[in-house]
Amino acid sequence: MRLVTCGSAILVSLLLHGCAASPDAPSPFTGFYKNYANCRADYAAMDQRVDAAGVRDAAFYRVPGYPYLRTDRMHASFRNEVKGLNDVSEWVRRMRELDQESRDYEYINLGMSELDAAIQRDYFLNCGRILAAIELEDPERWAAMIEVVYPPDAYSGIKRALGLYPLMAPLMKARIEAAHEDAASAYVAAAESAPMPEAMRLWTVKPQQDLSLLDDAGDKVNVNMLGYPELYGSQWSALAERHAPNLLIETADDNDVPAVPVLAVDGPSADVTQPKVYYQINYTRFGSAKLVQISYSIWFKAAPGAARGPIDGILWRVTLDRHLSPMVYESLHASGSDHHWYLVQALKVRTAVEGEPAFIAPEPAPASGAALYLQQGSHALQRVVAVEQARSALTQRYELTHYEGLYTLPAPGGGTRSLFGPDGLVAGSYGVDPIGGWSSGIHRPGALRQQGHHAIAHVGRRHFDDPYLLEATFVAPAARAGTDVGLAEPGRAHP
Repeated sequence: MRLVTCGSAILVSLLLHGCAASPDAPSPFTGFYKNYANCRADYAAMDQRVDAAGVRDAAFYRVPGYPYLRTDRMHASFRNEVKGLNDVSEWVRRMRELDQESRDYEYINLGMSELDAAIQRDYFLNCGRILAAIELEDPERWAAMIEVVYPPDAYSGIKRALGLYPLMAPLMKARIEAAHEDAASAYVAAAESAPMPEAMRLWTVKPQQDLSLLDDAGDKVNVNMLGYPELYGSQWSALAERHAPNLLIETADDNDVPAVPVLAVDGPSADVTQPKVYYQINYTRFGSAKLVQISYSIWFKAAPGAARGPIDGILWRVTLDRHLSPMVYESLHASGSDHHWYLVQALKVRTAVEGEPAFIAPEPAPASGAALYLQQGSHALQRVVAVEQARSALTQRYELTHYEGLYTLPAPGGGTRSLFGPDGLVAGSYGVDPIGGWSSGIHRPGALRQQGHHAIAHVGRRHFDDPYLLEATFVAPAARAGTDVGLAEPGRAHP
């Protein structure tokens, strides 16, 4: 398969005509392919049905003009790197799988029976495979796909213009720097001013997995054609359990208990009777390596009077090194604000970072047994301590479960719906942005967001799921001979 540069005329034609063949060209849908001539029309009909019902899954980006492909920023970052039949086939196969995964949630939320969903899944599985084989063998169509495969950023140029971004950027940067100074001081002070144990509850993960499955796993991590570390299913669950955070929470009432988001007649709510934390496995780049990241989502009932809507949430992310040991942690409010780094290993911080400065906790974090000290009401992360230092009068368990369970929650009128709308936002959530969200161009800056939709910078453009976020903040070590994996080159520029 040959990669070529695509002209604008080809791209415009592709988007307008959906990769339709020339009227004079013979139809490729002959022989084995003869039953799939209507695949594009059937994709369009299903997508229209999904959009009309308001159940489009926002977990992955629909590649314009290619209804059988969906992607995210990490997958799309390979677009100029895949070379050779095996790499190209693996990359396209993964994007087709992401489309199938999103469609599975859409079928459920449409109320399709298991049989109808299975028939539809099988049909589109073949449609996607055949359309990819026919269309992406064409160098011009391949090049046009490369041009549109990367998800757009979450910033509005119009809002920035109306919000006088060039004039506001210095003021927003000054506010951010002041907030970072306050956060650093509070982080250090929290070591001495933690409430008495009687006011605290320590939540630890309920053991469900056989952690011995990870014995020696870090010494022999296999990678696939794209350089992704590979484990088998049970190992992934065990890995998520091993690094699940301990939650040391100031507890005034049920609003400070890890909760399960639910859909009620008047909007999202939270159930505290079965405390859960949700996890998702992702990947990032660091120089030549592709590293595993585990994102944990913790949800709460919003405290009375909180300017956040009915529920609240925070994210905790663990980035593992090549040997599956913690390298750095991150925290983030579910709206995308308050992005903080917590170093586990010694990493060199880049001094010239474009946009707003990063917040890096002033003290190192524990490599294992990390406990997140959360403030009551606001659920703000005050400090990261070793679980042995967590003082609590009561220890309780939470259940660790897949983040994707939030995509098919029981709906009050019957059936299921995602917690997140087609725009990736939690309906009814909001918040006050003290930095200047309108000027930053972020859509509804205080609203709670689905993973993959977090814009985290007011100055510049930065996303939580950016595969280059880690190496844009820290210097990646040079690859040693014999240890390089994957296709990326060290220091590759941000797209």
